[in-house]
Parts: sequence; C-alpha cells; structure tokens
Amino acid sequence: GLFSLQPKNNSCRLRLPMRNKKTPFEQEQYWSLRADVNQILPLQDGSFAMTGIGMEGMHIYHPNQQFFRKTTTGTVIHKAASAQDGTFYLTTNNPEFWMSQPGGITLKKIPIESSVEYGYRDCFVDKKNQLWIVGSKSLYRFTPGGRSAIPVHFNVIDSLVKQGKWMSSAFLDSKQRLWIGTNRELVVIDDLHRQDYRIRAFSDSLSGSQISWRGFVDFAETEQNRVWFAADRGFGYSDDGGKTFFRYGKDAKKDQPLELADLTSFAIDKLGRLWVGMEGDGLIFLDPRQAHPQVLKVFDGNQPENKISQVKGLESDAGGNIWALTAMGMFKIEPSPLKASFFNRSYGLLASQALTLAKLPGNKLMIGALDGFYSFQPETLAADERLPQPTFLSYSYYPSVDEEIVVQAPDEVLLKYPNRSFRVNFGVPWFWASNQVQFQYKLDRYHQQWVNMGNEHQLFLGEIPPGSYSLKLRASNASGGWSDSNIIALPVHIIPAFWQTSWFRLLGIIIVVGLSFWTYFGDKLRRGRQRALNAEYEAQLSRLKLSALRAQMNPHFLFNALNSLKWYIVKGEREKTVDYLDKFSLLMRKALECSKREMIPLSEEVEIISLMLEIERARFQGKFEYHLRVDEKVDVHFFQVPPLLLQPYVENAIWHGLIHKTDGKAMLKFSLEAIPNGFQCVIEDNGIGREKARELKSNTLKNTKSHGMEISQERISLLSKNQYQSVDLVIEDLTDSDGAALGTRVVLTFCP
Repeated sequence: GLFSLQPKNNSCRLRLPMRNKKTPFEQEQYWSLRADVNQILPLQDGSFAMTGIGMEGMHIYHPNQQFFRKTTTGTVIHKAASAQDGTFYLTTNNPEFWMSQPGGITLKKIPIESSVEYGYRDCFVDKKNQLWIVGSKSLYRFTPGGRSAIPVHFNVIDSLVKQGKWMSSAFLDSKQRLWIGTNRELVVIDDLHRQDYRIRAFSDSLSGSQISWRGFVDFAETEQNRVWFAADRGFGYSDDGGKTFFRYGKDAKKDQPLELADLTSFAIDKLGRLWVGMEGDGLIFLDPRQAHPQVLKVFDGNQPENKISQVKGLESDAGGNIWALTAMGMFKIEPSPLKASFFNRSYGLLASQALTLAKLPGNKLMIGALDGFYSFQPETLAADERLPQPTFLSYSYYPSVDEEIVVQAPDEVLLKYPNRSFRVNFGVPWFWASNQVQFQYKLDRYHQQWVNMGNEHQLFLGEIPPGSYSLKLRASNASGGWSDSNIIALPVHIIPAFWQTSWFRLLGIIIVVGLSFWTYFGDKLRRGRQRALNAEYEAQLSRLKLSALRAQMNPHFLFNALNSLKWYIVKGEREKTVDYLDKFSLLMRKALECSKREMIPLSEEVEIISLMLEIERARFQGKFEYHLRVDEKVDVHFFQVPPLLLQPYVENAIWHGLIHKTDGKAMLKFSLEAIPNGFQCVIEDNGIGREKARELKSNTLKNTKSHGMEISQERISLLSKNQYQSVDLVIEDLTDSDGAALGTRVVLTFCP
C-alpha cells in the first residue's frame, strides 16, 4: 500500500492499503488502492497526484484529509455505554458484548449468559460501574472483573414477556430510576434492587383512542429531573417519575407541515433545546424550559439537496453541537446561529451500513455499523470545503445509426444540421470518493437554472435548436456545497439548415405576399371585364358566366395548395418541401396556362387531376391511395372540357370522404370510360359517405359555407347550353346489405 514516513522518529504509517490486503485491526479505513502507485507528483496545496498501472488515470490524494476511522468487529454494533473510569462497552446482536481495554485501543469480547433472544437493544452503566444490557426478554448485568453478563429477573419484566411483549430501550435517570421502553408501553422501576414499578400505556388522545403508541425507543433528561420519552406516534415527558405525563402527539402544532411519527432519538444542544429525530420527515426542536404545549420547530438543513430526513440517531458533543446520523450521511448542526455541515462517503462513512450514534469516553462519538463501528473526535472533524475542478474529456455524436464520431479534449462542440444531439464526457481528478462528487450543468439560452446530475460523469443533450450556446459545468465539494469558482464552459455551435436561416424565411414571405397580390388583382381584373360584357347577347353572356365561375375556382384551388406549402415549411421538412414545390410549380404552370382558355383538352384536365392527387396524398402523409385509369377508346386529345371542372369532385371525395375514414385503407378511383357519342367520368371513394360528412360539417363548420360544388353544378348547366348537347351529373351513396355507408360515386356523362 501507500505509507508515510515521519523523519523525526523514523516511523512509518500505513495511509492507503491495497484493496486485497487486510489492514491492522485498529486502523482499518474505508479507502484503499486498486493498483500499485508508480509515481507521486507533489502539488502546491500539500496534496499530491498519484499515477499507476490500472489506476484509470490520475488521482489526487491529500494526506491531511479527515475521515471517520472504522474499527471492524465482525458483528453488528448497536449501542455504547461508558463507565467513570473511561471503560466503554458495545452491544451486538449476538449473546456477547465488547469491552475496551486500557487506553481504549483494543477490545475484548465477553459472553452473555442468555437464552434465546431477539437481540440486545440497549445498555447503560449504573452508579456502581456495573453494566446493564437490555435484551428483548430480560436484563443482564456485568460486574467489572467478571467473566460474563448474567440475567437479572424482575417480576414486571417476566410478566410482560408472558404477555408477548418485549423490551426495546432503557434509561437510568439521575435518581437511579430505570425507564424501560417496550413495544406496547412504558415501564418505570423505582430502584434496580426493588420491585416497585409503574406501567403506563399511551394512545393518540387523552380521551382513550384505540390507536396506541408503540416502540418506545429513546429517553433524555433535562432540568429538574424531567425525563423525556420517544415513541412511534409522538413524544412526551414526566416530572414525577412516571406518575403523570405530558405528550406531543399527531395533533401537535408545527411551524412547517410535518408528520410526527416514527421517532428515533433525542439530543440536547448547548442552548438547552431538545432535538427530536424521526425516520420519516426529519428533525424538530423545542425549548424544554418554556411552557407547554409549544409550536414545534422544523429544521430541514441549509440546502434543499441536504434536507435532513431518515434520522437514525442524535447526539450532542462537548461543545453542545448536535450530530445527526441519517440515511445520507452525518450532519453537524451548530445551534447559534443554526447552521448544518454535511459529512458523507467522501469522509469514509458508509451511511447505508451505519445504524446508531452514541458517545464514547474522551468526548468521542461512535457510529454503530453492520460489521463494526466508526469513531471520531467531533471538535477536530471539519467540513472539507475544497472544490474539485471538473474537466471536459470528450464529446460524441452519431451522423448515422452505425457511425459514432468522438472528439477528444474538445475546445468547442461544432455540429451541422441534422446533427443536433451529442454526448459529453467529463470527470474530476479527486481521489477521495470521486464517485460521491455531484455535478450540475446549464446550457445558456436553453436552461434557466442549474440541472442536477448526481454523480453521473456523462451528459446527453438531444435535439438542441440551431444556434450558439455555452455549456457550463460545476462540481460540489465533499460536503455537498456549490460555488461558482469552479465553473468550466464549453462553446456549443449548432449550424442550421438553409431553410432555417433568416434569408430563407424572408424569401418565403416575399413569395407568399407576391402570390397574394397576384391573386387579388387578377381576380379584380376579371370581375371588371365580366361587368363590361354583361350587355352582349345571351350566348356570349353564358360563355362569360362560365369564364367567371372558372375564375372563382382558380383562387379556391390556389388557396388550398398554398396551405399545403405553408404546412411543409412550418414542419421544416426539407426534402418533402422541395419535392412539393416542384410538383406545385408544375401544377401552377398548368393552371395558369389553362386559365387563359375557356376549354382545354381532356388530357390536360387528367394531368392536372393526377398532379393534384399526388400533392394531396403527400400532404395528408399517405392517408389514402388512388387509382387513375383512362379507357384507351376515349380520345382525350379530341374531347375538351372547361379547366378544373372535375377537380372539385375529386377534392370533395378526399376532404369529406377519405380523410375522416378510420377503418381500413382509404381509396379513391378516377376513371374515364368510352360511351356511344361521348365519354363518362367516374369518381368513386370508399369514405364515410355524404350523410356522415354532413354530420361532421354541422358539428365543426357551422359558420362556414363551401361554394365549390354549387359552382361546379352551375358550370355544368352553362356547359350544356353551349358546348355539349348533354352533360349529366349523378351522385350515388354506396351502402352494404345492412345499409351501412361504403362511400360515394360521382358519375358525369358528356355527350357532345
């Protein structure tokens, strides 16, 4: 292992043992080396860095680091009691206890003459320096110089055991009265050598509630021989040796919300205040010298992350400070002003193995553990305020599923769209429990507050919006404290795609505004021409009406197409937007070319329908399929129709029939069939049907009226008067044998 040499007396001391080597009985420590040390590098603050094979980097070690020294006994240590001559005793789960030898360095194991017990819960020393051990069923006495502890029988204890009860704690007050806590009630024996006693059971209210107090676990004595007791549902005191009592129960007033339950221990600070620990919500205190009842004061620590809860034990040191053993570690509470310091695993304390807290001779404190005990001198144990300096080790990202790019020792994070997620690795060169160092991070312009990461040495940031940021990181000290003095920063740059840039957004606005002006003034010009020709003869009037109706259809279709384009731009889907623009531009060109003519070849109308179907299918993300078929006997280049005559029926089938379909695959069929002296156009969908569509429309579009179908029917009526001898329109509702809707079929028959 690692040794230190004292040149003055040429003595060596084992500082850090190898993990696979057993350390001396009285010097065992939590810290150990995983590998041989090959080199030691001194640092300016008195610490030094160590390197070696298998050490996974460089570690910093401080020779003067304070810690809880652990002594291994191989047994669970519960309670401690001290005699006037400086001897101390430690109880275990087994029928035996430990007694300190002269000087308090080594321990001697002494047996207990015991029948079957559930455990040895407590111990105390009387005025004759005799040790008393509290078992679950009996009391045991040990006289200095004896070979073992022997049972001492009391009628009241034997009676309780016969009733299925057991002892859990004991306390000898200044008048040598013995207070015994059981799982059901409180027993007071006036003298250890007599049989006079009192038994008192408690409930939640003085009126006799059936919910009784259980598990009397600890006692404390304050001024004027007032003895306090703690139980599962509250605590109280007696001034007359157990004849009368005052209690704080579940209805006691508190300055913060807190459930008074599962109490564990008492301690008295230098100001005379009584502190009460609980397994659940935490820590409370009051002044025993003031009138009762009082408003109980709740103490939850100085920092939210160090909230004091799950208290296992309380003790006061020679200076009147309160020490609280919790599930997270050890807290030192200074009474005036109230201030808490935290000692965790970085001081060698395994809180998960710690069980109880007690006093030892020489103003020491003892922490009972699963396989031994920790001991420390409270006045010399100071919080380690040194702050470890974190460092960024690397960052990585995935351009593709099977490819990872790692950048070591980065000066910045630089990513190009679509890469907007990355992982950062970092660490601290801290030998003392580096796995207990806590981290916080904050991405400026993205996080308002620091984000706690615990002891994680890796950070993942996903889908960060394009822009420039600063990733900040800091580490806590051994006491869980934070400071801005050890913050490090890493610049982060996410380069946006071209459609996310300002110039692209400006171009989009210009295009939309230009199209809006073009539509508005074009429509206004066409309406003026229509009014100028109203005086012409009837045939020309019909022809002009047909042209005016076609002009109303163009903006209607253009509005829907622009809505689709806007939807893709908002979604930021580059490839789909480009593909849509290509098809849209082709469709616009066709529409503009056709708008100049009253009639167009049937082939051009079919091409427009095909483009429109492809655009709508892409817009609704493949929610429907379509099938377009043209009979080869139909001469699509010979027959002519008004532009966009068939488009409203196709659009109506999609918007009111297919989009609302929830069961099965939505399908639209468009076909041209040859008939004698003309052709027939069939538009069929398997949507929800016209009745269901009207119902949905009445629920959602009460104030909106669509003129698309009315315009189309009027255009067909005018068309019959001019170009065709007959244009028939038939709309059929498709149903199954039960009358359920199967869709809609539109049939247009053209006979020139």
